[in-house]
Amino acid sequence: MDEARKLHLETCLLTGWFCERFAREERLQGPQTYIESMIERPDPKAEAELAEAMARAEFHRMAASKGIEVEVAPE
Repeated sequence: MDEARKLHLETCLLTGWFCERFAREERLQGPQTYIESMIERPDPKAEAELAEAMARAEFHRMAASKGIEVEVAPE
């Protein structure tokens, strides 16, 4: 499929999605509200866990670069 046709189809799909969505609304809102509803947001808890894991990995990397071995303390 050529690029122009693909872009045209994507535009038609997006236009149809907005038309259908607007038809169901009792009160219309700005376009950004609808666009945000289409974008998947990561789970805040998973985001915090990922940030903690990355910080821990960076700490271990820094320690290893100085020749320090980090051991996890038992709980």
